[in-house]
Amino acid sequence: MIIPWRGWLLCFIAGQVDALGWLHFEAFPANMTGNTVLLSAFLVRGDLATAWLHGATLLAFMGGVVLARSAERASTRPWPGQALAVLLLLAAVLVPSPDHTLYLMAAAMGAQASAWKRFGSWQFSTVVLTSSLVKLAEHVVDGSSPAGARQPERREALVLLPAVLAYMAGAAAGVGLSVLPALPFAQLALPVMLLLLVTRWRQSRVSGVVTPAPRPYNAQAGLFPASGPLEHGSCPSSLPNSIASSLRRPSR
Repeated sequence: MIIPWRGWLLCFIAGQVDALGWLHFEAFPANMTGNTVLLSAFLVRGDLATAWLHGATLLAFMGGVVLARSAERASTRPWPGQALAVLLLLAAVLVPSPDHTLYLMAAAMGAQASAWKRFGSWQFSTVVLTSSLVKLAEHVVDGSSPAGARQPERREALVLLPAVLAYMAGAAAGVGLSVLPALPFAQLALPVMLLLLVTRWRQSRVSGVVTPAPRPYNAQAGLFPASGPLEHGSCPSSLPNSIASSLRRPSR
């Protein structure tokens, strides 16, 4: 089993950034569910300034996702989006305005959420815990079967539990760093260095479903490809080639 330590470390970073964002701005750079709730609550109360703070944080997060996804699509590789997350968090360290610091932190977390989704054969979010908690609880139930058929659920539970604990540890570290002199220079230095470490360290294995390109139909031999997705007008490769060839003949 591949150990997704990069995913756990990214959860640690998100927990730390979220804690610092809440302590200094009372907004979450990574947890968009909390910002959505607070945006609605302050709109109802008529506190438009605070509502705008959470709304702008949501927009900054989505902007980070859009930028990271666009960078990946332009290069067909994941590293541009990952490098963008590092640059955005580094900009949050260097920017002089506290308001811009929060928005850059949120944009960096959005880029992180878009750039890192799969770790070996495992896939989980590194910026939100709700889906991971749901899966973890389900796998605890499913994996409690006495039969040995529930080993995948047990293994995934062993992956998700450290992710949740890493997020909690990162939040605790963020509270500890909040006693340092000033945000963002000293307090965001550790998240930046950890994110840079994750980006530079080459992933040992990334698994995914690769669909082979269909081979063209051999009209002279009357043969179909042995594998590959079906196209309009083609016949299943499981049919004998003689039958498939007759089905392909145009009607007279």
